[in-house]
Amino acid sequence: MNRFAKVLVACILVLSVAGVLLIYYYPVLLNFALSVPVRRSVRVDFPNSGSSLFLQSVSKGLNHTKRFISDDDDFDFDPKYDYVFNVDNDIFVIASSDTLKVYVMAPAPQPEVFDSKIVVQQIELDNPTFMELYQRTDLIRF
Repeated sequence: MNRFAKVLVACILVLSVAGVLLIYYYPVLLNFALSVPVRRSVRVDFPNSGSSLFLQSVSKGLNHTKRFISDDDDFDFDPKYDYVFNVDNDIFVIASSDTLKVYVMAPAPQPEVFDSKIVVQQIELDNPTFMELYQRTDLIRF
């Protein structure tokens, strides 16, 4: 067997072993990649009151996202203290003086204790009206 044939056989053997390992470990790697939470936070400042609210989301996997409005930025949400939205679609907000207007298709339950000077006003919209919000440029899309 000449040198070229030996190199070719070695390459085929290495690629075959790598292929088998990839096929075997692909679901494990994919599950690991999808199980790492992706966190996102947008700070909304209210200069008149000197306060801020945080629009936050934690995504795990392809279709598990929690969106919430909190008065702190620690990514720990509790329905007792935060507005927790159980929706897969976006949320649109706009800040005006001491009010945060939140446009949603399904409102979050009112928290028992929300320690902020800012009033959170949820505006529930039907689907066609909600879809029109994607055209507006004055809203924060979250």
